Order: sequence, then structure tokens, then C-alpha cells
Amino acid sequence: MDIKKKISIAVSILFLVLVTVVVGTYAYFNTGVNSGPKFEAGLQSGDMNLVFADNDNGINAKLMFGESVTKKFTIRNAGTLNTSLSLEWEDLINTYLNGSLSYRLEYSETEDGEYQTIVDTSNIPVSSVETTQTLASELAVPAGETYYYNLIITLHDLAEIGQYPDRDATFTTRFVANQPIRYRRYKLTVDPNGGVWEEYVNAQEYLMMYDDVKEIEDPTRSGYVFAGWENSSSSSKLEGTEFTMGIGDTTLKAIWAQESYTLTIDANGGIYSVAIVVVCLNGTSTVVAPLYIPPFASIVSVYDS
Repeated sequence: MDIKKKISIAVSILFLVLVTVVVGTYAYFNTGVNSGPKFEAGLQSGDMNLVFADNDNGINAKLMFGESVTKKFTIRNAGTLNTSLSLEWEDLINTYLNGSLSYRLEYSETEDGEYQTIVDTSNIPVSSVETTQTLASELAVPAGETYYYNLIITLHDLAEIGQYPDRDATFTTRFVANQPIRYRRYKLTVDPNGGVWEEYVNAQEYLMMYDDVKEIEDPTRSGYVFAGWENSSSSSKLEGTEFTMGIGDTTLKAIWAQESYTLTIDANGGIYSVAIVVVCLNGTSTVVAPLYIPPFASIVSVYDS
């Protein structure tokens, strides 16, 4: 089957609709637009409105590999202050090959004026699970002005690698208008989960701006071995002990593994090994072995497993 057939793209503005694939050849792209509470709360006396120019619930286009589709929208600042917003892909799922789908954003100060590129051609992020990624970090509009935008999505022809996996790929997202990233603060929660982190036994909360960095030392817990942090965010990163805040609140929850050892015993005629564990009772660590050791036996070695 020739996969370089036209791909049907339906862009829905108001709602997020599940992508479906028909006979492995046609894919339906669905996106939506929202304005989050952080965006609305952060504008103060500014009044930013994002409106798709055709006042339609969506656009439909048949794309050949190598072709593009353009969605036009306006941003109007009806307030008295110069104000800006950001645009994000929210709940984004894109299982197309990396590089198959790209976008470019351009704007003009008048509808018929010359458009300038403000976001160069960029790959649409690839992710098989819902994620939030930045589309445009900051779009500024002066008070009383309306700016015009073209969002251009391209389905590329990657002839050198073959795009057979793209036959069954999906792409869903919503557009979210929000406060510019540089002004936002998100909550980091560090939960020692039964252990001690720094001097704390309870979860600690911190407000951090996007891309802020914080050192996160390993916690401790009697009778347990620290096995890493569970990270609730797909955009915040923890590399070693260095945490970098992404887009959205993040919880780091300690993961613990019970301490265990191998005990080797010489039972006066044969050497054998058994597993033992360390348990913590009332704050005291106690070694527990699942057998009786006769008084004539001697412990040969204990290995930390």
C-alpha cells in the first residue's frame, strides 16, 4: 500500500476529540483551544482575547506528504496595558516519527500586512503519553491593538527513512493560552514518603519559576535503601540531585526498597546461604533471619545485596 497518500486533517477548535485511524491510511488530527485560570488571573487590567479568524469549529484539509495546512487566529488586547501571553500544546500526544510533523508561527500587525516568522520551523514534540509543551513562550500585543497570526503545520516527506509507522500514528492536542512562562510560578512538593529529607519528615512545598534549579539531596530511612524519586511531571527534570522546574506543579516522592542481605553460615559440615532482612521497629533496626542458627555454627560472611 502506498503510504504517501493524502492525510485527512480535521482541526477542532472547541473540544479535544480522540484521534482515529481508518484502514491505516487516513489520520484525523484534532486540537482545541482553552484559556487556563492562571492566564486569566495574571492579566490584571489587560484583556487578551484569542480568536480563530474563520469563526469555525475547525478546518479540514487533505495533505500530501510535504504539504502544509494553516490555521489563522488573532490576539486582541482590549485593555489599557501592554500585555503578553504564551501558547502551549496541552495534553499533547504525537506518535508520528520525529520530524514528520513540524510547525511554524508567523504574525503581522495588520491583516493584509507582511507576516514575520516569530517561531521558526520546529518539530511538534513526540510523546505517546499526554504532555504539556511550549508552542510560543511569549506573544506580546500592545494595549488596544490586534495582531494576526498564522500557525502552519507541515507533514514532511522523509524519503530517506521511510514513514511506514506513520500509517498508524496519532496526533491530539489542545491549545492553551496562558501567562508568559517567565512570569509563572509552580509548586514543587518533596515527599520523603516515610523517610527523612534534609531535616524534614513531612512533605515540603516550594514555589519556583519555570527553568529554576534546586538541589534535591537523597533522603534516608532506617531499614530501607533509597531507590530514587518518583517524578509526577513530564516536563520537570531531575538529573542526579539537580531539579529543573518545568511547566506545571511537580511532586517528587521518595521510593524505598527494604534492606536485605545474604547470610552465609558454616553449620559444622556444610556451608549454606540464606536471605535476611532488616526491619525497623520503634525506630530501631533489627536483623531478622528466617532460620535457627545452632550454637556450634559460625557466620562466614554477610553480603549487602
